[in-house]
Amino acid sequence: MSAVSEDVLGEDSNQTKKFGPYLVFRELFPESEIPYSGVGPLVYQGEAVRDDYEEDYGPYSAVPGGSTASILTYPYQAALLVRSDGKFYQICGGVLVSKRKVLTAAHCVDLGLTYYVMLGVSDLRDSTSKYIQFIQVSRRILHRSYKNYQDYDIAMLTLSYPARINRRTRIVRLGSYIDTRPTNRCSVSGWGRSETGSGYVLKAGRLRMMTQTRCTAEWYRLTNRYLLGSREVCAVAQDASTCSGDSGGPLVCSGRLAGLVSWGNGDCTPGTPGVFTRIARLRFWIYARLF
Repeated sequence: MSAVSEDVLGEDSNQTKKFGPYLVFRELFPESEIPYSGVGPLVYQGEAVRDDYEEDYGPYSAVPGGSTASILTYPYQAALLVRSDGKFYQICGGVLVSKRKVLTAAHCVDLGLTYYVMLGVSDLRDSTSKYIQFIQVSRRILHRSYKNYQDYDIAMLTLSYPARINRRTRIVRLGSYIDTRPTNRCSVSGWGRSETGSGYVLKAGRLRMMTQTRCTAEWYRLTNRYLLGSREVCAVAQDASTCSGDSGGPLVCSGRLAGLVSWGNGDCTPGTPGVFTRIARLRFWIYARLF
C-alpha cells in the first residue's frame, strides 16, 4: 500500500474563507490495486460480495458524535473517487438510493471528470477487502438550477453496473418533511477530517435538527449575510461537525435520507450549524431520475 497524503481544496481555491463547502483530494491507493480487465468501465466486486435480500438486518443504529463507525451501521454510505497519475483519490461522500444510483452534492461533480464509487468498506484504504464494490460512474446529472452550493446542491450519479445489495451495501429510503422536524436527532456519516486530521476510517455523529429561522439567524450573526434557502436544512451538535471530505454524504433521520452534506463553517467547529440539501424539497427531481 502506498503512503497516504491529503490536501484540502476550497471552492475557487480560496483557502481562507470562513464558510462554504470544502473538497478533499485524499490519496488512497494505486490504480493497480483494483483489478481491471482493460475492457469497458471499471467494475470490481470483492470475492465475498453477493446479493442477499433474505436476511433482515434490522434498523440502522446510532453512533455517538464524532466516533469511528462501521459500514455495517451505515451501509448506504458511498465514497466518491477520481483517478489521477495512476492513483485513486477520494473527494466526497455519497449515498446509495438504488442499485445503480448514488446521490451526492453538485459541488462535488465536474462534468469533465470520470468518477468512481466505492461501497462496502469502512476504511478507504482497504482496497483488498473482500467486501469492496468499486464501480465506475457512467452518467452524471446536476440539477439544472444549480449555480453554487447555496441552492440545488444535488447531483445524481448512475453506476455502470448494479451494486449488489447485502449487509455492507444497502439502499436508503428517501425522507419527507416530517424527518427534519426541529429537535429530531439524526445521524451523519462520512470520511471527513477529524480533530486528528485522519479521514480514512468512517466516522459518524448525532446532530439535532434546527428551525430554518434559527439557523438563518445564526448564520447571519456569523457572516452578516442571509445565506439559507428553502431547499436547505440545518443540524447542529456540540460534539460533532461535518468537515472537508463529508460533502455529498448522508444525513439520515429515522432510517430515511433527509439531507446531503452541503456546507458549513470553514474550520469545522462543533456547535456551528451544518447545512444540508433538503431531500424532501427535491424528491420529485430524484424520483424522475431514479429508474
